[in-house]
Amino acid sequence: SGFTDIQSISKVCSTVFFLLCAILPTSIAYGMLNDGHTQGLISVQKVCIGQAIGGIFFSLFGGQPMLILSTTAPLSIYIHVIYNIADSTGWPFYKLYTCVGLWCSVFLILAAIFQAADLLKFTRRSTEEMFSLFIATELIYEAIRSMIEAYTSNYEGCFIDSVEGDCLPESALLFIFLVLITCWMSVTIDLFRALSLLSKSLRNLIADYAVPLALFISAAIARLLFFNVPSRDLLWNNQTDIEIII
Repeated sequence: SGFTDIQSISKVCSTVFFLLCAILPTSIAYGMLNDGHTQGLISVQKVCIGQAIGGIFFSLFGGQPMLILSTTAPLSIYIHVIYNIADSTGWPFYKLYTCVGLWCSVFLILAAIFQAADLLKFTRRSTEEMFSLFIATELIYEAIRSMIEAYTSNYEGCFIDSVEGDCLPESALLFIFLVLITCWMSVTIDLFRALSLLSKSLRNLIADYAVPLALFISAAIARLLFFNVPSRDLLWNNQTDIEIII
């Protein structure tokens, strides 16, 4: 029905809105993270374009219409490690990144041929919990690091003997405020499942969109209430650097 449902405008619109809320905020967030880790070599627009291309091909040929491809924290860490290796050895980052991707594809094909997924029956729930703890720890670390960086950079010019930098303490305070209020709203909205208000299906629907709703509300607060406070804009590089890998 993935092809026949295109005739239903309501289903198409609801699917597009769901994918937009589920994928776009994640792509932008990890795109900015990758931009900082790779010095702009993998930027926000490249992550969004890669997400679109991968999603189109997987939806047509993947055979699993219920599965959504999205970038994750381990992938960002993996990109950071590859960039550090390329930077320390002097190898071209794009070529090394392409070779790593090709080798990963080979291993995935071999795993599919030899049914390596059957080994998952020997794992325990603690394995998944440790993996989730690893992801959460990395995200918390990046959030704290970004807050410290915003605080130090915006207070750099607030000293009498400083000749460089701008004194923008309000930007640092706004950044920290938005990070904390986004985290609080995400947790609060996710707790809608345990409330007695509304119907169970509606509570679950609202809780499923906890993170996108918190992001949109925080962005609206920043733009509507603190529009005169200088803030860090989305990094966007208009140059297109396409390299032929041979």
